[in-house]
Amino acid sequence: QASDEQLRLPGSLSRDQRDADRRQSLTPADFGERDTDAWHLGARVDLSEHWQLLVDGNQREENGTGALYASPYRSRTALSAWQTRISGTLAEIDLLFGIDAEDAETEADYGFGTNHIDQQSRDLYGQLQWPLSDAVALMAGGRHSRFEADHNLAESVQQSLNAWQLAARWTLSDSQHLFLRRDDSFRWPSADENGFIEPDQERLDPQQAASWELGWQWQSARLDSTITLYRVQLQDEIFYDPSADGPFGPGTGANVNLDASRRDGLTVRGGWQFDERWWGHFNASAVDARYDSGSFSGNRVPFVAKRQVGAGLSWQTSDALQFYVDAQYSGPRHFAGDNANSAPLLGGYTLFNVAANWSWSHYQLALRIDNASDKRYDGFAGVSAWGPAYYYPAAGRQVEVTVTAEF
Repeated sequence: QASDEQLRLPGSLSRDQRDADRRQSLTPADFGERDTDAWHLGARVDLSEHWQLLVDGNQREENGTGALYASPYRSRTALSAWQTRISGTLAEIDLLFGIDAEDAETEADYGFGTNHIDQQSRDLYGQLQWPLSDAVALMAGGRHSRFEADHNLAESVQQSLNAWQLAARWTLSDSQHLFLRRDDSFRWPSADENGFIEPDQERLDPQQAASWELGWQWQSARLDSTITLYRVQLQDEIFYDPSADGPFGPGTGANVNLDASRRDGLTVRGGWQFDERWWGHFNASAVDARYDSGSFSGNRVPFVAKRQVGAGLSWQTSDALQFYVDAQYSGPRHFAGDNANSAPLLGGYTLFNVAANWSWSHYQLALRIDNASDKRYDGFAGVSAWGPAYYYPAAGRQVEVTVTAEF
């Protein structure tokens, strides 16, 4: 795959500027160009009737140039990753073992000298699924990851992390299932994330999380629904803060680690087939996201909506033609950066999307209209200590036509 992106970078607007003209830009000279070359190779070997070996490789190189705040920059990122997995069944236990290897290199110059970072990670993991009885199944897994990074502006670092997983599933009846799971997870900062941080910071810490889930699933001939209660505890969440002190100066934006936080929530999702030609889907979620530490402990995490609701409907008018419509509502939330929860809330909004698909022989024609009602809303908005609230207006109505031919 090869791609060539040439983008304008319009920046943010004040509220008055947004209301006067959502399409204007205060940084008309800012731009970004990026050339990307990538390849992917995968292979599967059947070792026996019950065991398989899978190998997957990816490599990507990106070269970018542009200007931010009228200051030119250049960047280069190279990434290679290999995954090797072996899976099979032994005494009715499904087993999976794997090795992941990733090497990344980034080089960036924002006008203050070249910033060069080399990173690599090596992971070992395993997972088993064990049917204890006809009604109860157990799943367990673990991962060990080792991370190394060399930075020409900071000391080298070597770290390792472990993550564990344990889950159980109970079959209550042919149509009802109950599940409980506990997961650890982590994410190392990418090389380009580490290359765009605050001046007084050497590197980002890895993002870590621990989660609990309790759920109930009901499946029938026409209805498939799942209700899940969860708690996620996050530590050092990696977040791009547009108002942080970044490489281009105070308040120009940088990647940061957030204080520890937690998210307690409920999700409901499912699908309903009315007949052979009509079916629908629905989803709803409620979440209470709060900081667990730091000077804002107990406050809500900014830019996380407490409520989200969605529903969609599909109509297969014939074997060749299908129509689709959905609506997605996102509730009010605090401005990004409003850790004190002192500013007024951003209002909620509802988006409507429609689509049509027509198939004939080897060809398919698809039409999709996102934000069909041309809703005016903000894709991102925040507050900072150095100025008034800033807004990034979201796109209005978007129309996409796709033609596909298969031979």
